Amino acid sequence: MRDYGASGKGDQDDAPYIMKAVVDGDHCGANCNATSTKGAVIYFPPGTYRISSPILQYYYTIFVGDPHSPAIIKGAKDFKGIALIDTDFYVPNGNANQWWTNQNNFYRQIRNFKLDMSDMPSYVEGGAVDNWPVGIHWQVSQACTLQNIQITMPLIGQKPDVRHRGIFMENGSGGNEVSFVGGRVGFVAGNQQYTARKLRFTSMERAIDMLWDWGFVWKSIEVVNCRIGINATAGGRDENTKKMQSTGSLTILDSSFKDVENMLVVGGNIKGYQPNVVVDNVKLDSVTKSAVTDDSGKQLLVGGSRTIQFWALGRRYTDEQPKGALVMGTMQPPKKDKSLLYGNDMNFFESNKPQYWNQDASKFLNVLDYGVNNDASYPNNNMKNINKALLDSAGLNKILVFPAGVYKVDDTIFIPPGARVVGVLWSQIMAIGKAFSNLREPKAVLQVGKAGDKGIVEISDITLTNEGPTAGAKFIQWSIHEDGQGSAAIWDTIVRVGGAMGTGLTETTCHQFGKQQKEKCMASTIMLHVTTQASIYMENVWLWVADHDIDSKDQTRVNVYGARGALIESQGPSWFHSVSTSIRLCITGRCLERGMSTWATFSPRHHIFKQAKRLPKSRLCRDLSASSKIQNSQIALL
Repeated sequence: MRDYGASGKGDQDDAPYIMKAVVDGDHCGANCNATSTKGAVIYFPPGTYRISSPILQYYYTIFVGDPHSPAIIKGAKDFKGIALIDTDFYVPNGNANQWWTNQNNFYRQIRNFKLDMSDMPSYVEGGAVDNWPVGIHWQVSQACTLQNIQITMPLIGQKPDVRHRGIFMENGSGGNEVSFVGGRVGFVAGNQQYTARKLRFTSMERAIDMLWDWGFVWKSIEVVNCRIGINATAGGRDENTKKMQSTGSLTILDSSFKDVENMLVVGGNIKGYQPNVVVDNVKLDSVTKSAVTDDSGKQLLVGGSRTIQFWALGRRYTDEQPKGALVMGTMQPPKKDKSLLYGNDMNFFESNKPQYWNQDASKFLNVLDYGVNNDASYPNNNMKNINKALLDSAGLNKILVFPAGVYKVDDTIFIPPGARVVGVLWSQIMAIGKAFSNLREPKAVLQVGKAGDKGIVEISDITLTNEGPTAGAKFIQWSIHEDGQGSAAIWDTIVRVGGAMGTGLTETTCHQFGKQQKEKCMASTIMLHVTTQASIYMENVWLWVADHDIDSKDQTRVNVYGARGALIESQGPSWFHSVSTSIRLCITGRCLERGMSTWATFSPRHHIFKQAKRLPKSRLCRDLSASSKIQNSQIALL
């Protein structure tokens, strides 16, 4: 960053110099709908970066600060613009058009920052909505993460009419370890399906304002000294559909509220639009008015100082009442297997993605030092050399780094117990060749342990993809079992089947309305298989059989054929935080078969975006089937 002229001392406007770093090179900004190749990691050294205009994060970009000493982004007194950091630029006078379509705004991370909004004015020219001052405009989709971020705003009373918002999110994805202090509202949140975890809100009017959602899980949030914890009263009419849209459902899980007037306020005055609510294992400490109230002031659940084990409001659907019936009140809590819980407080276990900031440089190995190439060239010896590097790193207790690039492999990569693997910019491991083409003998691209293995495995920031056709590809087969709670884990990882440059499964070959080259578009037997003896901790993982070509100018729709999304046979304990399966043509999206002691927060599934008119008449679609029956399982919030 300093190479581009940024001071980092708070003595100048660093915004123009930071943007020089962002735009340097052929990256994806204006007039670029999306990309799978033009990525960048922008590093902010420790320091204070005073800015008077937004830092615009381009598509497929990571902003990262030093976890030892996070960079401070400080809003100036004369700041103008939507937010300190903007992830989707609104076109001026563009009728709300943006540079990127929010549902396709993939591949972003913001990690290790302090955002200081204390000097920003209460009314910002070009600010969000009603000229709000905002920390992060987080309008993103799958494969995106906020981690280790502190947002400081002025306290109410410190300056006239404090209107600051920490995060403004019309649609968003992925977030944990974020703290908010001061301001009017911490998090203005809207999205289809979302899980936010480990957030702390202190000393503000409202911790969370819900704009809208289909479903939202707030897990491990801590709210202290706020008038309202969660405000879910907003609602409006969609200008296109003319239908009302508000908070559909929300769950508050493993959380605490202290010195708060009302924990949750729901809308009750719009007929038919009161949200479905679940309150599960929530601690109250001096909640002076109500735990739950509606916007007319009617108390639905008393406050005080206590633990709410399980309370719900909404429609319940049963065999006796298939159309549903409105219920409200204390419910029998779901059975929670002890192996899924952390400590004695009944909280479900969770684990942050390791950043390895406390490891010495000598603890890392570079996979390229083993004769591996990451330039997408083939033929090569990548499979053999990567497997050698993995065995060495596990044996030496070192972390194996895959620098950014495309690693073509023509046979299975084996992850042994003890391996810790980290990519850079979602390093791409690309399956290619005959080994993955036989649908009668499916083969794993990434084999994590084998039956009977126990130990530590850590995988993060990797993409599994393919150069098709690869009808026999099993992208991840997970067979290792933890030897300590959550020790076999994977974070911020993507399985992307087709739909990108180099896959051979793009608009040219597999156009939705073009001549169907059926055999050439068969791409996957299954994306994830967690076997019977395995256990897994999985967070922010996206399994996607592409519905469109990322690199095409118009995001052209494609027909790529995948047989299964995910099959979970684990006997546990297993955890699935924010794991989604998105499938173009698939027989089963996600199946929990014989699984036990399994827990999942919001796991959105997009079953067949559009059914193909002509199915391939082959074994891929003829013989593959899987039960979706759930037996003797302990599951929450699937």
